[in-house]
Amino acid sequence: MKTIQEHRRVGEAICPKDGRFAFTLMEVLIVIMLMAIVVALAIPSAAPQTEQRLRAAAHLVAAEVELARDLAITYNTNYKLSFDITANRIVLTHAGENTALDQLPSELVSNTASDPTERVLDLSSAPGLWGQVRIAACASFDPMLKPQDEIIIGPTGTPIDGKSFLIWLRDGEAQWKRYITIVIDQSTGRVSIGSMNGMAPPFGE
Repeated sequence: MKTIQEHRRVGEAICPKDGRFAFTLMEVLIVIMLMAIVVALAIPSAAPQTEQRLRAAAHLVAAEVELARDLAITYNTNYKLSFDITANRIVLTHAGENTALDQLPSELVSNTASDPTERVLDLSSAPGLWGQVRIAACASFDPMLKPQDEIIIGPTGTPIDGKSFLIWLRDGEAQWKRYITIVIDQSTGRVSIGSMNGMAPPFGE
């Protein structure tokens, strides 16, 4: 028959006082953390780089809209933004009656063809976007969405057709596609940028 001291020694061997069980728990937590990291890496849609690229592209597009507004207000005329989804670019041109304004200020003409009547924003070659952000769709809205690939800003800095205008930008492919929406307000011409989401536009994709 074992003595009390022997039982105590057996108990100490099973449940040692050196904190071995705490160390084992720590190992389990480390494994769980590593698994979480692996899962996160396997889901590129959650990568912050995707949202950073989309937001950077959205701000570039918003800047082009603001430039068109400034030109329209300054020169009291119309300026057009054309969205070429296939070529993934935006072209700014004068759309008013005064042909003397067709030639844009030289500091605004940045396209390689050096056409003085066009300013081109090519998202495929824009720095920092790595060619991954694309124009997914464009539409006017009032009160229903209608596909439209251009918007004309008038002298008041607002769309001349009195409709809001939406632009969807996309990053990623297949199930990893993520979008961000840019809205040009019909009454003020101001631009707002939405948050990244997985909702595709109702057309154009």
